[in-house]
Amino acid sequence: MALDYLLDETEKPVVRHVCLAAKVNRYDFSLIYTHKFYGGKTMVACLQSGKLLLMDKDDLLTGDWVEKLGVEKDDVEVLKAFLDSALDEEMMRQEY
Repeated sequence: MALDYLLDETEKPVVRHVCLAAKVNRYDFSLIYTHKFYGGKTMVACLQSGKLLLMDKDDLLTGDWVEKLGVEKDDVEVLKAFLDSALDEEMMRQEY
């Protein structure tokens, strides 16, 4: 059985770790900024839920991220505001 490498690159992405206390829950996120995922989407990992999503600001409009990251209903607006600013940090992407 052959194994064909389609891509094998190494990079040093910018990683941001954030612990947030919202109205209902605490949220620990790791945000990995890279240009490799679908035109520069950010990899958002929620340590509580163990879920990982590729996100950009457009993904905040659908609301799919709420359930996937395990966000409580009363915390949605404040976390949406946080992610809106965190997913727009062009300077973070330019540091590496």
